[in-house]
Amino acid sequence: MGMLLLLFLFMQPLEQNEFSYMYRLPVGKSTSGVKVKDSELKRLRSQSDLEWGCNTTLESFTNEQPDSFEVRYYPNGKKYSEGYYKRGERVGLWTTWYENGVVQSKINYTAGLLDGNCEWWYTNSLPWQKGTYKQGKKHGVHFVFDSIAGKKCGEYHYKDDMLEGWYKEWFSNGKIKTSAKFKNGKADGNCQYWARNGGLILECYFVNGREQGMFTFYYDNGLKAIEGTMNKGRFDGVLKEWDKFGGLTRETMYKNGAQVSN
Repeated sequence: MGMLLLLFLFMQPLEQNEFSYMYRLPVGKSTSGVKVKDSELKRLRSQSDLEWGCNTTLESFTNEQPDSFEVRYYPNGKKYSEGYYKRGERVGLWTTWYENGVVQSKINYTAGLLDGNCEWWYTNSLPWQKGTYKQGKKHGVHFVFDSIAGKKCGEYHYKDDMLEGWYKEWFSNGKIKTSAKFKNGKADGNCQYWARNGGLILECYFVNGREQGMFTFYYDNGLKAIEGTMNKGRFDGVLKEWDKFGGLTRETMYKNGAQVSN
């Protein structure tokens, strides 16, 4: 046919890669590497700002693991990230910034795993992604926004890190682009795709991740282009094709994915 029946493009909200540009004083230790008491640590924290500049950090250790509030900086002295460690793992709210000072992300952690509300922004301060996590896994509704006007361009529902429920996407002009349903991470149910002008391009049906039943492609003038049936992801039955004026141009018979007649 020269056409793909379906193309899903998944946009996974990813946590930004973290990196630190700083001179880091050994956490919970003096410059000589000797462990210090909390009272001494406070003095060294102030001393570090004077002697090594603001792109340094000092933390406390508990059983050789960071157990404190940490701040990281870019080489120009601007803040890169801040948040808490407990027994070596991230906890609570962690915030990161771009080098231009705009907030990059606000992520909640529990025992080192993303947990709760998490948000990301573009360098122009417009929202990029937001959603909820449960013990490190996507859980609940996640949104994606465009970088031009901050409009919602994607809405995805998750359960235990798998798509579950509605999967929707929009064009920058606000018109719907994709509407589908998922179950256990696989497409399951009606799926529809539209053009930027609002015209329907494709409608089909999925069962457990495979195309099933009738599907129809449309021209931009709204007339049918191709129509056929699928059985477990394979062509099965009569496949019809039309020209842009509505004239039937071809009929092809398929059985279990194999062409049996023209």
